[in-house]
Amino acid sequence: MEALHKQHEPSGDETYDELDADVMGEYKRHEECLKRSLAALQGQYSKDMVEHNAENMRIMSNNMGLIREITKQRDSNRLLKLAVQAEQARVTNRANRPNQTTVADQTARANELQNHVDALTARLEAAGVHQGGLLGDGGEFGDTRAPMGAEPLLSS
Repeated sequence: MEALHKQHEPSGDETYDELDADVMGEYKRHEECLKRSLAALQGQYSKDMVEHNAENMRIMSNNMGLIREITKQRDSNRLLKLAVQAEQARVTNRANRPNQTTVADQTARANELQNHVDALTARLEAAGVHQGGLLGDGGEFGDTRAPMGAEPLLSS
């Protein structure tokens, strides 16, 4: 212990006041260096914080724009889906039920043809030609027998 005490004890040349002045000077120099370092770090921190906040605002703004675009696209998709479903329903309904004008046209044409057949039948009956069945009894053209006193229309 004594050896350590002697080693660190000031020699007779130096006084405690001189040692304290050297230590105090070093302490002050070190304190100033730390204060400058702290000020530089605080300045860098403030600058980084401003940049970080600006970057966050830019990202948030971009995200909001993307959300608006996605919302518009979803609305557009919904409208298109409804239009496609309506078109599919229209096509399905049209395919499943006949067109009323087509049915009416076909009914009118059938009535017109029936009237024409009735008119021809009336003319044949007026001429004295009797029709059997669809093909008649007399072959391909129905009854080919001539009325009484008339010549046969077709020779058998």
